[in-house]
Amino acid sequence: MNKRVKLILCVLVISLISVGLLTACSAGNQESDAKDDKGKAKVEVQAEPTFLDELKETGVIRVGSTPTGPPFTFLNPKSNEIEGLMVDIASLVGDELGLKVEINAIQFSSLIPSVQSEKIDLVSAGMAITEDRAKVIDFSIPVYSYGGGLVVAKDNNEIKQFEDFSGKKIGVQEGTVYANYMKDYPEIETQTYKSIADMVKELKFGRLDALIGDYPIVARMLAENPDFKKDVKLVREYKPKEVVKIGMGFPKGTDEFQDTVNAIIQKLQENGELDKLLEKWGLK
Repeated sequence: MNKRVKLILCVLVISLISVGLLTACSAGNQESDAKDDKGKAKVEVQAEPTFLDELKETGVIRVGSTPTGPPFTFLNPKSNEIEGLMVDIASLVGDELGLKVEINAIQFSSLIPSVQSEKIDLVSAGMAITEDRAKVIDFSIPVYSYGGGLVVAKDNNEIKQFEDFSGKKIGVQEGTVYANYMKDYPEIETQTYKSIADMVKELKFGRLDALIGDYPIVARMLAENPDFKKDVKLVREYKPKEVVKIGMGFPKGTDEFQDTVNAIIQKLQENGELDKLLEKWGLK
């Protein structure tokens, strides 16, 4: 074989090798594109649905409200339905989200456990925002603020301020901010009850010296119950030891839902709808 033929053959061989290498590199690049840095196949991961996504999927918000906290939430004996300021706010939240609102009547002390276990999706009641509660559930921005109200027997003119509680029997509703801070005063004999109505009855029969409850609730209860007003009175000169803010309660980790509800509450504040509701329920 002469030198010219050998040269042509060498050029052909080199060309074939080059084409093979390019093809291999191309295939290798395609394969590496489908793998991660460790050579493992890439898997496309879909985002987990949020709490709000799940609510929209069901089409319902399960709301927990207590039947014994007028004007925030209470049972209407004629309709046998829960009504009040916080029920109205929950309904407007549902309207904005396009979701049906399902009101569940729950004792106040069971509201937080119910939302923690996701038996309900939202607490909408006269619940004060406190540090202890915020450790286990999350809260919306405040919708209303108020102080405690002091109720005593009609003929009692001795108990007018917190300083007068020492050595007395004071009733508080279980699960409330009042029940919590009274633990710091061992010199005061504190008794807890399921409802303010139960405390008023105990006060009438002389088994309590006084009771503390949310001012709007006790004021409304006495105004609407002539039988109570005959035996007990609201101490007008009482200066509350605390001023509380109430808001809606959420399960922990539901940030998108909270942000959405907060935006709705802000809208209600800005467009005057919240003021109308406060006036409707005698809170403004």
